[in-house]
Amino acid sequence: MDKNIFQEYINNLKSTVIEDKTELTDRVHLEKLLDKLKPSSKIQIQHEPKRHKEGLGAPDFIIRNNGNIIGYIEVKKIEQNLDDTLKSPQIEKYKQLSNNILLTNYIEFIWIKNGNLNLREVLVFKTDLEKNNTKIDNAKSNKIVSILNEFFKTPDEKIESTEKLASLLARRTKILKDLVEQHLDLYLSLKKQNTLVGTYSIIKGNIYNNELKVSEFADSIAQTITYGFFLAKLNNTSNSRIDFDNIKKFIPNNFALIQDILKLIDNIASSREYDSIRWVLEELIDIVNNIDSNTIFEQFSFTQNVKSSDNNVKDPYLYFYEDFLAKYDKSLRKNKGVYYTPHSVVNFIVSSLNKILKYNFGLENGFANREEVTVLDFATGTGTFLLEVIKCILKEIPKQTGKQKDYINDHILKNIYGFEYLMAPYAVAHLKLCQFLKKVCDFKFGNEHLRPQIFLTNTLDVTLISNQESFKAFFPAISEENKLVNEIKNKPILVILGNPPYNAESKNNNNYILNLIKSYKTVDNTPLNEKNIVSLNDDYVKFIRFSEHKIEIADEGLLGIITNNGYLDNITFRGMRYHLLKTFDEIYILNLHGNLRKKEKTDTGKVDENVFDIQTGVAIAIFIKYKEKSKQNKLANVYYKGIKGSREEKYSFLDKNTIFSIDAEKLKCKPPNYLFIKKDLKTEDVYSKGVSLEDIFIEYIVGIETQKDKIAIDFTEEELLSKLNDLAYLDEQIARYKYDLKTDSTDWKLPIV
Repeated sequence: MDKNIFQEYINNLKSTVIEDKTELTDRVHLEKLLDKLKPSSKIQIQHEPKRHKEGLGAPDFIIRNNGNIIGYIEVKKIEQNLDDTLKSPQIEKYKQLSNNILLTNYIEFIWIKNGNLNLREVLVFKTDLEKNNTKIDNAKSNKIVSILNEFFKTPDEKIESTEKLASLLARRTKILKDLVEQHLDLYLSLKKQNTLVGTYSIIKGNIYNNELKVSEFADSIAQTITYGFFLAKLNNTSNSRIDFDNIKKFIPNNFALIQDILKLIDNIASSREYDSIRWVLEELIDIVNNIDSNTIFEQFSFTQNVKSSDNNVKDPYLYFYEDFLAKYDKSLRKNKGVYYTPHSVVNFIVSSLNKILKYNFGLENGFANREEVTVLDFATGTGTFLLEVIKCILKEIPKQTGKQKDYINDHILKNIYGFEYLMAPYAVAHLKLCQFLKKVCDFKFGNEHLRPQIFLTNTLDVTLISNQESFKAFFPAISEENKLVNEIKNKPILVILGNPPYNAESKNNNNYILNLIKSYKTVDNTPLNEKNIVSLNDDYVKFIRFSEHKIEIADEGLLGIITNNGYLDNITFRGMRYHLLKTFDEIYILNLHGNLRKKEKTDTGKVDENVFDIQTGVAIAIFIKYKEKSKQNKLANVYYKGIKGSREEKYSFLDKNTIFSIDAEKLKCKPPNYLFIKKDLKTEDVYSKGVSLEDIFIEYIVGIETQKDKIAIDFTEEELLSKLNDLAYLDEQIARYKYDLKTDSTDWKLPIV
């Protein structure tokens, strides 16, 4: 290796005294050195712009080979101790993004391979730069050449599994979300306007009733952009690379929302104010370009019928989304109630509803009766229920009949509706249903009006977009959707189904749903007179009330759901049960139990497992209302079946049954509580003759509740004083561990105590 290359580099470093140097002073000299030592002209060294803050944005150099990213170079000041940098969150973040990183402070070079320090060498010491005649050690310069060669020759890897794809996309989407959030926080604090700020304001005010945090918007935009890039790759049948300029031509017209969102890309790609964001978008595009299309798209096939570890049939798009979410933000599932519905549960509900349509409503083809049947999934998520309904329709109208495409055009794409509140699952649902119809049914979407009828909307809100013209300028697709969705909310729907979110701290408090829910706060025209009715404000209760109201108006219909099972016997829900009994003619309850908080057990003493990864017990319920059936003020017939066991046992039961085969027992739902569970009431008359607590106590309240018992309560004064002494002198984390003080509450915070 020509020694003059390094001598020239050192002389350039010496041209500015160390005290006057910044991290950027010698960047151009380093770039020249790297350019001279790279082994191939196909290698591109992309220098990223200066970041606002340390650790935010792109690495200093992104290295590509034939357009594909092969590694990062991070540069620090000459006086920076790189051992400290190796332990920094910044390097940890880059390790998650790349297995090939070069760290340097201009005079020391460290190669990090697969997360580990692989090679390092010092070219010269800082003090050498202060000498008039700095000599280069040949052995050191040769080793640095070797380090750079190894770094530059690291191959890019083809992405051949959905798990790896989910991981690579999720990590960068998380960074994109953080960068968008930081950008918006900065511009909003300075009261500056740009396209991103305008987009946030328009969506917040018109879709989310001003209840959309910056972080929530950033999350939605980041995920939607990522799925947009993936969609573009799915539809790119040529071998051309996707880039900022051509990506929109690979988005089909029936994905109008994603087209609207991707308009942001034009602005981000061309404007310097988005420098800190652009790099991660480029990386996302690089990833989708590096997909091994044949292998990956085969794994997204609906025809493989692969089963998961719990023996449930795998939905390839759902499992990809689950993998993505787990790596993107584990807490998001819990915070947003994002839990997929197992196929066995979905199959039981859809199959039961299909048979009811056939046998009870006289519709020979069940869901496939296009003249009579309309369907709504009120909390669509990734479209699992709707996909099962579509499969059910196609079974009734097999390919051999030659009528499938007519049914897709005239029924599936016209009468099957879905409402979804979150952008990311909304996009995945569209993607999944379109790919299913294309790949399984050979269906071609000819124009933008042919699309799954899934809408981005809050099911529990009927408010129209207030500023239609302004909104339409930004988002013509969503503006048009808003008009259509409100028509659907006001039209009769025969079948409503789904898995609503469970959230006791509901934010859905608009006048429309609050007025509807009032019906659940009385029983026999008498107010509940409960001091604490917060559980009636749970989102799942509101979704049930929304559905019941639609069926009341239509005077017939079916509702099939899986929800929290608290409403079956909780006293506070007696008004809800009474109202449901008055509205419907038949109610079928399949209680799946699985309440881990109550530590429910099977008959053999084993843990009763939940069908979801949650602690709340759940139940399937199917409500039936027949048209013009004279009830003569009679209450519905209620049929009940409870099952306990392992998760797999419950899945197996659901796979083999519908409501027609579960051997449900007819209940006697009597006042005052109208229970929806089987309960031994032999001693009820004796019990009811006792004295009520309301008559014993003057005040009707919950009573004394205690918290932090390990620290706050004891048998003697001396033992309490000993604990107080611990609080005064122990390290906070040790005190938390010793006394099980995992979390603070509003009124009790350990640092203050």
